[in-house]
Amino acid sequence: MKKSLAVACLSALMLFVCSADLKATPIPGNGYPTAEAAAEAFIKSLAYKNVDILWSLCAPGNKNQMIKETGSAAAAKADLRKKMLSDDDTEAMSAKMQQILKNPVMKDNAINRVKQLTIRVNGRYYFDFIKLGQK
Repeated sequence: MKKSLAVACLSALMLFVCSADLKATPIPGNGYPTAEAAAEAFIKSLAYKNVDILWSLCAPGNKNQMIKETGSAAAAKADLRKKMLSDDDTEAMSAKMQQILKNPVMKDNAINRVKQLTIRVNGRYYFDFIKLGQK
């Protein structure tokens, strides 16, 4: 996954979000049981710059491709952190996502917009970050 792809993906998702004070914790396993849970997890992953949550949201095909490109799951996860959670823009995005999470109306609005971008694979909800980055 290239840097420009990650930036494009984040930009596409942010267009839908625009306008719990609890730290996000990943749900064990892969994917999330509902589109709403996946959307909230995505927002929390950005708010708290949590790569574990972001990784849990990657569609299985995305994970396989990233592992193939980097050589291991650990390297793919590190690359995902670097590309999506470690540039200058992520600080401002993190602050904005934290504000959204603190405001119930904004949070519900953001979840409703972001959940439209989820995909369902074997009854679990994910994001196809690669496909989103191509839009």
